Amino acid sequence: MDDHNAHASKLLGYFQRMRKSGQLIDMLLEVEDELFPCHRAVLAACSLYFHTMFTCGLQETRQRTVRLLEVSAESVSQLIEFAYTGRVEVNRDNVYELYAAACFFQVAQIRTECARFLRRHLDVTNCVQTYVLSDLYGLRRVRRASKKLITEHFLQVSQSPMFLDMPAVQLQDVIASDDVMVTTEQDIVDVIMTWVREDPDERGKHLPELLMRVRVPYHIFHDDKYTSSEREDLDTESSDSNQQIMSKGNTTFTESLVQLVPRLGFYMKNCVIFYARSNSFLCFCPTDQKMYRIEAPPGDMEQTAPCLVNFSLLRTEENELLAAGGRLDTDDDEPPRLTRSFLKYDVHRNTWERLLDMTTPRENCQLVFLEDNFFAIGGFRPNGSATCERYDHVNDTWTPMASLPCSDVVNLKAVAVDDGIVVISREGMYRYCLRNDRWDTLPSTFRRIFVKATAFNEQIFGVYFSLPTTSPPPLHLGVYRSETKRWQAVGTVPLRQKEGERPLFVEFLNYREELYLLYGWRNGDECIFSSDRYKPSDDTWVRGDLLIPPLYAGNEIFDLSCFSAKLVTSSLKTVSEFAFT
Repeated sequence: MDDHNAHASKLLGYFQRMRKSGQLIDMLLEVEDELFPCHRAVLAACSLYFHTMFTCGLQETRQRTVRLLEVSAESVSQLIEFAYTGRVEVNRDNVYELYAAACFFQVAQIRTECARFLRRHLDVTNCVQTYVLSDLYGLRRVRRASKKLITEHFLQVSQSPMFLDMPAVQLQDVIASDDVMVTTEQDIVDVIMTWVREDPDERGKHLPELLMRVRVPYHIFHDDKYTSSEREDLDTESSDSNQQIMSKGNTTFTESLVQLVPRLGFYMKNCVIFYARSNSFLCFCPTDQKMYRIEAPPGDMEQTAPCLVNFSLLRTEENELLAAGGRLDTDDDEPPRLTRSFLKYDVHRNTWERLLDMTTPRENCQLVFLEDNFFAIGGFRPNGSATCERYDHVNDTWTPMASLPCSDVVNLKAVAVDDGIVVISREGMYRYCLRNDRWDTLPSTFRRIFVKATAFNEQIFGVYFSLPTTSPPPLHLGVYRSETKRWQAVGTVPLRQKEGERPLFVEFLNYREELYLLYGWRNGDECIFSSDRYKPSDDTWVRGDLLIPPLYAGNEIFDLSCFSAKLVTSSLKTVSEFAFT
C-alpha cells in the first residue's frame, strides 16, 4: 500500500512539473481574461464536470481553449492546483466561493473540505452567509447549526450587512421559527421593515409573505417607529394577516402561516445550572441576573428514596434534559444501591418524569445523544462490566450494543461527533459506528487522563493532565480533529493563568451556541468564576464575557458540575442567595 501511494504521489508530481514547464499541454482554460494551461486527462480524472465535457462529444472536446463563465479565476486556479497536487487551502476568505466552484465542477473532495471548514469555523460573525450557502446547496447539518446561531443571537445578527442582504426565502424561514430568541414580536417587525428599506421597490413585494410570519396575537405595532406610508402598509398587511389567522383559529394554518405559539424567547431564558451532591440544582440567568433553584433528579418518583448521586446528565441540541442511573445515597452501614432510572426534565412544570428504565444499573456512565437515540456508555457496575446500551425513544426500548473494548469503564469521556460516538479513556480512543454496532480503535498518543471533554463544531475539546505527573497535576487544553487523527495542544488551563494558579473547577459550557471554558477558584467557602470563549472563525480563545456571581459551595466545589439550558424561569423558585444549603 505504501508503494502504491508513493507511486501515485510521484505520478502527480510529474504531471505538475510538466504543467509548470508547459510540456504536453493539450488545452487552455480561459477565466476572467486569464489563461491556465492544463492536461485534459488530469482535469477529467479530478472533476466529473470536465470528464463529461471531454468525453461526451461536446465541441470543447476539440477546442484548444475552453472559456469558463460564472466562476472566478482564483477558484479555478485552486481547483487546478488540487487536481495536480491533491491539496487545497481553504480559509475564511475563499471558502464560500471555493465551495460554489467545487459544486459547479463536481469535485467531491473540495466540497468535503469546505463543508468541514464551514462546520469548524461557524460562529455569529459568519452564520448568515453560511446559512444562505448551506440552504442553497443542501448542506443539512451546516444549515441546521447556522440557523440555530441566527435564531439564538437574532437581534445581534440581524444588524449585520450580511443579514440585510439575505434573500427573502431564507429570511422567511428564519422568522417563521419558534426558536427565535426575542422577547417581543415587535423585534421581528422591526427587522422585517429594516430589511425591506434596503430595497423598497423590490423587497416590498415580499412584505405580505414576511408579515404572515409575525405572531399577531403576541404583537402590538408601535406606529411611532415608521413613516406614514409604512404605517399604512403595515396596517393593511397586518389587518389581512389578522383576518387570515383568526379565520383559521388558533391551532391550524395554511402552508404560508405559522402556528400561533409564542417564540421561545417570550418565556424561556438561557441559564447556567450548577449541581453537586446536594438534592437541588442552582440556576443562574445571566440575562436578568437572577438565581433560581431546580429540584434534582429524585431517587424514586414518590420522593421517598434517599438522595440520588453520581447520576449522568445530558442536554440535547433540542434542549431536552435527561438523567440516567446513579447511586442512592444510603446510610454508611448499608451497601450502595445503583439505579437503572432514566428521567426527563419537564421545563414547563419544573418536574422530572420517568422514562423506561435502563436494562442495567449504572453509576457515572457517559450519556450521549446521536441520530435520535440515547446511549448509556460504561459507568461503574459491581461486576465491572463494559456493557453499553441504546435507547430508542420512538419505540421506547433499550437495546444492548457492542461492549467497550477497554478495561477502564469509569474514567472515560464519550462525545458524539462526525456521525459516531468517540470514547476517550486512559487506554486509548475508540469510535462507535452505529450502522455496524462496532468499536474501532483510533490512532492516538496517550499517557493522558482526561477530566473534561466536549464536542463542538465537530471537533473534540478536552482538558487533561499528562502522565507521569506532579501533585496537583497541571491541566492542559487540547483539540482533536478527525482529519489529522491527533490531539493538538492549545495551552495550559486556565489559558491566561498567573504563575502557579490552578482552578479547582473546570467545565466546558455550551452557552447560547458558543463554547466557554469555565473556571472556578476557591475563596473561603465560595467559588469564584471566570471563563474563556472559543472563537471558531479565528480558531482562537479569548477572555469570556460570561459573568457569574460567586457561588457558596463549601466542600462541594470538588464535586461541582454545570451545564447550560433554556428554562422557563417563571416556573422556578427564586432564591436570594447563590448557595448550596
